[in-house]
Amino acid sequence: MKDMLMGSIAMMAVVSLASCSANSDFDNTNTTDLNTKESVQSPVEFGTYLAQSKNTRASEMTTDELKTKGFGVIAFYTGTSEYAAGQTSEVPNFMYNTDVSIKSGGTDWTYEPIKYWPNGGQTEGNATPGESTQYLSFFAYAPYKDFSTTSTTGITALSANDSKSDPTVTYVLGATDADADLLWGTAGSNDVKNAAKNGVTTSGKDQDGTDFSGKAKAKVNANLSKMKVDGKVQFYFKHALAKFGGTGATGTDNKNSGLMVVADIDNGSATTGGSLDANTKITVKSIKIESVKASDDGKTMTTEASIPTSGTLNLVTGEWSTTDAKMGKIDYEINSPKATVTTGATIQTLNDDIAEPASFSSWGNLPEGVTATAKSVYTETNPLLIIPDGGNYTFRITIDYIVRTKDEALKDGYTQVEQSFYKDLTLKTVSLNAKYNLLIHLGLTSVKFDATVSDWTNSANGGTTSDTSTDKDPMEIDMPANVK
Repeated sequence: MKDMLMGSIAMMAVVSLASCSANSDFDNTNTTDLNTKESVQSPVEFGTYLAQSKNTRASEMTTDELKTKGFGVIAFYTGTSEYAAGQTSEVPNFMYNTDVSIKSGGTDWTYEPIKYWPNGGQTEGNATPGESTQYLSFFAYAPYKDFSTTSTTGITALSANDSKSDPTVTYVLGATDADADLLWGTAGSNDVKNAAKNGVTTSGKDQDGTDFSGKAKAKVNANLSKMKVDGKVQFYFKHALAKFGGTGATGTDNKNSGLMVVADIDNGSATTGGSLDANTKITVKSIKIESVKASDDGKTMTTEASIPTSGTLNLVTGEWSTTDAKMGKIDYEINSPKATVTTGATIQTLNDDIAEPASFSSWGNLPEGVTATAKSVYTETNPLLIIPDGGNYTFRITIDYIVRTKDEALKDGYTQVEQSFYKDLTLKTVSLNAKYNLLIHLGLTSVKFDATVSDWTNSANGGTTSDTSTDKDPMEIDMPANVK
C-alpha cells in the first residue's frame, strides 16, 4: 500500500478505574459502613482486567504492551447534569490525556496527579448522605500517545483540552507493530465474555454505562456516579480499526486463520475432495491485495485511489469520520523470492512452505507447496488495516502460482504451468472491531481421457463407409477430407 499501511476480533482488553477508600481530613462519623461514606475523599485509582487473547500478533497489543505503553483517559465532570453525546458546551475538565500505565517493576496502574471522586450532594443536617448525583464521564484510547512529539502514522492527534465537543483521536494508516492497533475504551458488562461488570453506586445501583439512545457503537463509561469503595469502572477495549487477513491460527478452523490457501482437487465428478497426486507440487509466486472501485460505467473496476487512509474516531460514540481528500490506494503484496515487487507496495513474505523458491537444483528441493489442507499464507509484520467508516470497499485478490508434475520422460523432468487468477471481493459496511478472514481456493481439475472403439460398418465390398447415397467407390478418399 502506497505511503501507508497498515490492525481481530481475537484480542480485546479490559481496563478498570477503581474507587478505593483513603484517609481523609473529613469523614462522616454518623456511619461505620465504608460503602456509604460518600464524604470520604476517594481517589480514582486504576486497575486492570484483560480478556485473554489467542494468537496475538505483532500488530495487536498484548497485555504486557498495554501495561508499558499505557492508555489515555479523557474525563468530564458535569456536576448534576449528564454528559450528552455531541455536546458543544463541555470541555474535558477532570482528566485530559492522562497517561495510565504500570511502571517498570510495579504491579499497579498509576497516573498523576491523583484525582478524587466527587462525593455528591448532601442536604445540610441530614444524618445520612443521599446517593451521589454528580457525574463523571470517562473516555479512553490505547496505546497512550505523547503529543509533544509528532508522528505521521498511527495516532497523530487528540482533540484539544479546550474543545467543547466529544473527544476524538485522529489516526493515519501506516503504523507498524503494536502501535498500529488503535483501541477504543467501552464500558464493561457481564454481557461480554470475560469482561468484568462496572461497580455499583454507593446505594447499590448498577452502572452498565451509557449507549446514548443507540447513537454509540457500544456503551461507554459516561454519566457514572460515585461507586462503593471496591467499585471499578471497567474499560472494555475494542479494536477501533478493521483488519483484513493476518497471520492465522494453526489447526482446521479456517475462519479464524486470517489468510490461507488450499488446493481443491477434483474427486470424480465432484469439484473437490480428491487428493493431490504425489508427483504434483503447487508453489505460489505472489498474492496481491489492492483496493479497486467501479468506474463510471459501474462495472469495470479501476485501481485508482478509493479507500480512506486516515480518519477521526469519536471516543464517545465510536463513529469514524473521513473525507474524500484523504482517499488513497492499498497495494499489499505477499511475495516469494521469485515475485516481481510493485514499487510503493507494502511487502510481506510468503511462508516458505508454499513459496516459489529463488532457485532449486532438483525436484526434491521444492517445498511441499499448497495442498488439500489449508495453509497459512504468511507471518504478518505489517497489518492490512481499514478505516471502518461504514463504507463498502472492494479489494482485488490476485494469486500467481505454478503447478509442476514430475515426469521423467520430459527433458526437464517435469511439466511447469504458470497460472494467474484474480477475484474482486467487496466488504460491506466495514465496521470497527471486525476482522475479515480469507481462504483462497485453487481449483485443480485433472486432465482426463476417454476413448471408444466403434463397431465395423464396412459395406459388403470392403469399403470404409456404408453410405450408398453417393456414386463414389466406398474406398475413394477425398483429400482434404470432406472438401466438396
